[in-house]
Amino acid sequence: MTKIKEFFDGKKTYIMGAGMGIVAALFAMGIITKELSEILLTLLGGGAVLALRKAIGKSSPAPDGG
Repeated sequence: MTKIKEFFDGKKTYIMGAGMGIVAALFAMGIITKELSEILLTLLGGGAVLALRKAIGKSSPAPDGG
């Protein structure tokens, strides 16, 4: 399980972005409905924001308040 976590470390935002691209392509080709694409894009977008927030928290030191 640790190897899986190490593999995805730093790649989660890119995976979410790729997923959003796939959903957009599926919608453009008419394979999925507008409603389904909106739900999937919302979930993937939220996941990307959370992954980005976590990555920013790891990389930057906490502000000293002054």
